[in-house]
Amino acid sequence: MNRRAGIGAPLAVALGVTAFAAAWRRYGVFDFADEGLLLSQAWRAAHGQVPHVDFETGYGPLFFLLQGTVLRAGGLVGMRLVLAAVHGAAAGLCFALARRLAGTAAAWIAVALQVALFLPVSARLGTPINIPYPAWYGGVAGVAIAWLVTAPTARRLLAAGVIAGAVAAIKPNSGVLLVAGAALAAVVGEGRRGLLGAAIPALVALTAIVLVAPSGLSSTGVVLVPVVIAVALRAAARVTDDRTALPRLVVLGIGFLVVVVPAYAPSFATLGPAGFAHDVLLLGAGVADVYELPFPTRAVVPMLLVLLLVALGPPRDRRQLGALLGIVVFAALLYLWAVAIDPGAIARWLREDVETGLLVLAPLVVWAALAISFATPEIVAPAAVAATALLQLYPRPDFAHLLPLGPVLLPLLVVLPRTDSARRWGFGLGAVAATARVAPTALALGALLLGRVETVSVGRESLAIAPAGAARLRALGGAVQALAAHTPPDATVLAFPACTVVSFFADRRPAGVYDYFFPGRPDRAQVDALLATLAPAPPAAAVTCTAEGTGLARAWDYYPAMVTFLDTRYRVTDSAPPFAVREVRR
Repeated sequence: MNRRAGIGAPLAVALGVTAFAAAWRRYGVFDFADEGLLLSQAWRAAHGQVPHVDFETGYGPLFFLLQGTVLRAGGLVGMRLVLAAVHGAAAGLCFALARRLAGTAAAWIAVALQVALFLPVSARLGTPINIPYPAWYGGVAGVAIAWLVTAPTARRLLAAGVIAGAVAAIKPNSGVLLVAGAALAAVVGEGRRGLLGAAIPALVALTAIVLVAPSGLSSTGVVLVPVVIAVALRAAARVTDDRTALPRLVVLGIGFLVVVVPAYAPSFATLGPAGFAHDVLLLGAGVADVYELPFPTRAVVPMLLVLLLVALGPPRDRRQLGALLGIVVFAALLYLWAVAIDPGAIARWLREDVETGLLVLAPLVVWAALAISFATPEIVAPAAVAATALLQLYPRPDFAHLLPLGPVLLPLLVVLPRTDSARRWGFGLGAVAATARVAPTALALGALLLGRVETVSVGRESLAIAPAGAARLRALGGAVQALAAHTPPDATVLAFPACTVVSFFADRRPAGVYDYFFPGRPDRAQVDALLATLAPAPPAAAVTCTAEGTGLARAWDYYPAMVTFLDTRYRVTDSAPPFAVREVRR
């Protein structure tokens, strides 16, 4: 493969995927709750509100500086176009890394799989690639860092540190995990023993254990932590000497701190050490207790099989290497068998269960890459970044949190076929899988480009959607119109449990410090304190929603004081299910 290939092809990929993502800039609202939360908090930042002071959030100051600036300059479409550029950059870097590791053909397959599997579109709802998740920035940063550390020069490590620091200022856990993976990659060398070579892998492994410790021996810990420990052990087996490792780590650390320190200094000064640790770093905040999901059960058995084989020792020859790869394939087949025994499973697998399958396969890809690294040592560095990046799935290993990780995992996937025959079969299957998965998206894109969609007014925005999803979007538009009609422009609006999407499109200020009431966060005492501040002069209006089919629906039972406040201090004036607009009783 040509390791000095130019930037033409990655740039073309980046522009192509950016154009693909930008085509959906006015298409639907995929998730009223999550998208509404992030849009509302961008609105707050655009209007001068300060995170952790004027509103509660788990994200960093750079995220809100970016979101507020983009919203002021370009509105909703501007925010979505920035995300399109992020997706394009991730695709270009995915291509570049896959090409470096496995060649040009593999790189094209990696990008095809990214678009098909990790940039999904629902014709009826919209697309998650339009939701301004902070994790998207962590995703593009992860593949950028993985590409940089494959050749750990001082300049590249400084850039990796700066990128990880920027991500930490956007989403703290993502930045810390990425710099940990970069540090692990930085000490990899020619197998010379050194103190740092032992300390860094041990520290990274300990970080993984401490991260999931609040959940005890959970399925998520069983799946994710052993991968990180295995990568750390593999790195420890071929570290460079301390004279080489120390300057690398210093440069990486300088790059990280030069962004993180100024980004968080104001928050640290305002909140103090204890408040900063709890509110910004979320230490002791009980986030795992509230949001934790179990890893899909079908992932645990394959992972235990892999651990069993790994316990026998690293492969010492081609036979043992083949056995390890075979067990990974067998683990994947176990999942497919579990799906296939269910009638009608093939259609559902193509439609839905592929998401669970990708969660199952994600850690297996890193295990397989580790097996190959005994013959191809340069894979250790990107595998280290991928392994620590996977820890971002804790405590909610769901498809939404996996999507941004696709670009850093796919270059490891396409490197697995080691013979010409395996490549032909593997790349052929990859092309078929990508085509099958992307077909509904292609049909929806064709309908969009040909104008065979409905246009719905939502506040000042005109959004397109397939006819099947028009009623849902009209309900949002109706609630926005009713709220705007019943309130003056400077009114504040209370939203419960996750309806700030309405106040955002109506250009109204959210009330209080909470935009999202997930049972347990905020807790009942915090909501009681909020209601005590609102009771003397309740906000002019309130918007409620059922949140049916989500964990947020339980909020109606979990927060009885809020329900009483809404029922006694407000009356419903307009109903556009799942939304209800209420005005304060006079």
